[in-house]
Amino acid sequence: MKRGLLLLLLLLPPLAGSAREVLLTGTITSDGGQRPEAGVSVTLLEPSDIPPATTRSGTDGRFGLRLRLPPGYPRSPDYVTLHLEAPDLFPQDAIVPCRIATTDRCEGISIGMPRLGGNGTGEAPDGGPDGIQPLAPDEYALLLSPYEMIPETAQVRIDGRLFAAAMRRAVNTHLNELGATPEALRFDPLPPVDMVTIGRPLATARFSERRRLGRRLGVLAVVSGLGEWRSGDAAEPRVTLNTEFLLIPPDQEGRAHLLTIVDPDLPAAEFNSMQLAKRMSPLWQRYSLVALAERELARALDEGDRRALERIYAYVVAERGRLSAEEQRRAAELERLRLRIDEALQR
Repeated sequence: MKRGLLLLLLLLPPLAGSAREVLLTGTITSDGGQRPEAGVSVTLLEPSDIPPATTRSGTDGRFGLRLRLPPGYPRSPDYVTLHLEAPDLFPQDAIVPCRIATTDRCEGISIGMPRLGGNGTGEAPDGGPDGIQPLAPDEYALLLSPYEMIPETAQVRIDGRLFAAAMRRAVNTHLNELGATPEALRFDPLPPVDMVTIGRPLATARFSERRRLGRRLGVLAVVSGLGEWRSGDAAEPRVTLNTEFLLIPPDQEGRAHLLTIVDPDLPAAEFNSMQLAKRMSPLWQRYSLVALAERELARALDEGDRRALERIYAYVVAERGRLSAEEQRRAAELERLRLRIDEALQR
């Protein structure tokens, strides 16, 4: 049975008799809102200055969290982050927020297991939305696209570990559908990521341009969001960067790529991969080579600039002497990927 998860939230006015208490209500359903999900644990995680609260959804899928607001707190929080524990829906815990204005009703957010697919045009062959279909729990995968399916006021925030595991499962699932063997998968590793936030505020013309190029490349899926990247040192501040993840299908040698693109245009103190790498852990320093290449690659994709691609890989070659054998292999695979992109830009 196809299943998803629909979370509807409504922040009600303060309850009578307690000016410092509000009631957060919602409904958890599956099957496109048709089946109420009972017994799902719902815990408030954020805002952190509100005491934690926990409840479970009832037989009708509804739940209610009484939030005790400290003295001087505004009428209601600007947003909430909920921890949902539903073993029958998720293979592990999920952190799912709904960011809402004080008087807004947040609805229509689909969190769960949509099928990785679609033809990259924004529409499925039958005219439906980009091939997204819910998966059964044992077929777990994650993709949130296109932006038009996410309400203007909403963002979906996924725990970084859950996101990485879901993307791996999604890639494997899709490659299996393509008839590729698991050994053919080339999954570029991600640096540590605490959270991935996906929402319509990130939708820009740049995304549209990249999606058009993606159709020429045969990109299977695009997941775009903010990655709160962190170093190995807990004392280091998190760095929030606009990040896109492009799943590119297998090449002639059977290698598929999940390409991580760090947006070069996000202010973030004029983000510079090399400057950032100097403050980061050894893992970050190893990753910085590819992060820099993909940062410039994002610009090249937007501008159709093959010379930018040449600059990227001139740097890769210059730095190759200090790379490990694994990193050299990865750089060589990026070079092959660059050639495919270069060909697409010429078409």
